[in-house]
Amino acid sequence: MAGLYFFDSGELAIRTSAHSALDGFFWLLNPLAGTLRIRSMTFQSQAATKTEAAAATRISLERMTFTGTPTGSIYEICKGNSTMPVPAFQIVQSSSGIIPQAGPRWMSFFCFIVMTGGGGAAPFMHFWFSPNGRNIELLPGEGVVCRQADAGVTNETRVCSVGMLVEE
Repeated sequence: MAGLYFFDSGELAIRTSAHSALDGFFWLLNPLAGTLRIRSMTFQSQAATKTEAAAATRISLERMTFTGTPTGSIYEICKGNSTMPVPAFQIVQSSSGIIPQAGPRWMSFFCFIVMTGGGGAAPFMHFWFSPNGRNIELLPGEGVVCRQADAGVTNETRVCSVGMLVEE
C-alpha cells in the first residue's frame, strides 16, 4: 500500500434534471499502473430550505472505463499521513480530456425526500464499508463516476455530499 487517502466532494446541488449516462458530479480516475481500492464511503443529503421535494432522487456511483488524459478541475485529496506520496489517481469535476465508457451501477443513494414548512429535519446519512475486506478495485483505465440518476423537482433546494476512503 502506497497510501491511504480521504476525499470529500463538498456540497453538490441536486439538479432539476438527471445527468446523462456519461455526465456526472465527479469522476474518480485511475490513469496509471496499480490498483485503487475504495474501502469506505459516506453519503449525506439535506434540504437547504423549507420546501417539499417529493421526488425520490438517486445519486449513483457507477464503474466506468476511460481513455485519454483528464484535464478537468481536480479535487483536493487528503493524505492519511503527511509522509505518504502524492496519489497517482485523480478525482476531477468534469470528463474533459477523457472518453468515458459507462459501466454498471455500483451503488445508489436516495436523497432526503420531504422537507415540510413545519421546520427543519436532520440530514440523511448512509455509510458503506467494504464487506469482509473486499474492496471495490479499480485497475488502470478504470474509474467511478458519481451522477444524479433521476430528475429532481422544480426549484430544487436539496444538496448532498460524498466522501471516500481510497487505498493506493
